[in-house]
Amino acid sequence: MHYTLRWQPAPTGPDPAPEQVAAALARAAAEALLTRTGADRLVFHYENPRTRVTADLAVGPGITARIPLPRARFHLLEVEDLLRRVQAELGGEVVALGLEAHGGDWAAANRQALAALGPRAAEYAPLPPEHGEAWWRFTMARQALRLAWPSADVVIPDLMLVRPRDGGPAARLVVWPEQASTLVLPEAEYVAIRRAPRPFARDPQPPAGLIPWADAVAALGDALERHEAPLPHWLYRGGDAHPFWIQALLDRARVPGSAYRPVPADRVVDGP
Repeated sequence: MHYTLRWQPAPTGPDPAPEQVAAALARAAAEALLTRTGADRLVFHYENPRTRVTADLAVGPGITARIPLPRARFHLLEVEDLLRRVQAELGGEVVALGLEAHGGDWAAANRQALAALGPRAAEYAPLPPEHGEAWWRFTMARQALRLAWPSADVVIPDLMLVRPRDGGPAARLVVWPEQASTLVLPEAEYVAIRRAPRPFARDPQPPAGLIPWADAVAALGDALERHEAPLPHWLYRGGDAHPFWIQALLDRARVPGSAYRPVPADRVVDGP
């Protein structure tokens, strides 16, 4: 099943040539992969490796975008943003056609797609839509964050999606390299410290567990600064006390990391 969005030219004035529309689409998709599919030079496949968002796009003179279902809402947001970039260049409007049975109702279309999967629906982990959107915005904003914090000493960590190995809702996990003494910290459900290698140690470092988000923020206290641009986040500055702060986090790592596994962003759906 697919959810359909469409960009269509303004009803007044001549329609842009399909080649002009395809060029505008290529510019709009500059940060992702846009490849032609088959022999038709006006049919494309969009894929963002960072967010796992995909869509099939047909040009001429408008653009019809088909998003595979089921998917979390941020997939819709990204494809809609792609079409709105074309709209900003060529005018016209973006229309949600949805799934035929449900019109533009994204939630209803996804419920139908999940129901059609039967037992395979268990492969998809529910994720609150606001958490999914926040994960997507952070993932898409990495370049803007680097511009905001250009120093090489400032680490922008990975923000992963994980789920319990025995099933259940997905969660966001910040992966914090142990040696990172200055770090951009997005909101998440858990923090995990990636232990640094100890080349002369007799035994490897034991794997750290997961630290609940509220415990991590409470432990770091004044070492965190709140910032709102380019999106809400905290900046951690450990300085000379960094080993102390890391130990304070490790002391609160009470959730076994082995109980969770990564979940791809195209295997989460909106849910509680």
